[in-house]
Amino acid sequence: MNNNKNSMRVFKVIDSSDKENNISDFKYYSIAEVAEILRMEEGTIRNRRWRGDAMPLSVRVGRRRLFPSREFHEWLYENRI
Repeated sequence: MNNNKNSMRVFKVIDSSDKENNISDFKYYSIAEVAEILRMEEGTIRNRRWRGDAMPLSVRVGRRRLFPSREFHEWLYENRI
């Protein structure tokens, strides 16, 4: 977990009547899917998150860690070489 006091996350409030941002239309990747896309081991993804290395935004849903696809692909584009 990142304990940096200067880091702040901003969350967008989604209106369920807003057809453009309907929550059911959002896609999330599991750690296994992210590992496959990045061609890394699942353990490597978990270790990078735990160490605080550069990783895309993720959310915790129950016991699962999910990566919103839009943010994941933005992160991937911004971190390309």
